[in-house]
Amino acid sequence: NGEDEFSALVREVSEETGCVCDSVEPLGIVAENRYHADFTSLSYYFVVHTKTKQAVLHLTDAEIENGTILKWCSFDELYSLIKDIEHETNQRKFLQARDLLALNEYKQNL
Repeated sequence: NGEDEFSALVREVSEETGCVCDSVEPLGIVAENRYHADFTSLSYYFVVHTKTKQAVLHLTDAEIENGTILKWCSFDELYSLIKDIEHETNQRKFLQARDLLALNEYKQNL
């Protein structure tokens, strides 16, 4: 609460990768309206550049319990990791389509 998108991004990058954001460029926003739940979610996408090496991660207890790990990969590997999964639920299919849309937008802007 009370944290803007940019501040949240910088904090999350630091917590989950141990890196410091050197530059940040907005990529886009996706609004997800879940009418049945009377809920709208905004997902903000950014392109982040960092020159720092990975430092200490600051994962939450829930992230640790869920087996969260940090894995660096190329753009093509990342794209395949997201694209090649066949999801069962409409919600997961939507999330997959949303993230692939953002990655395609990034690739077009290279």
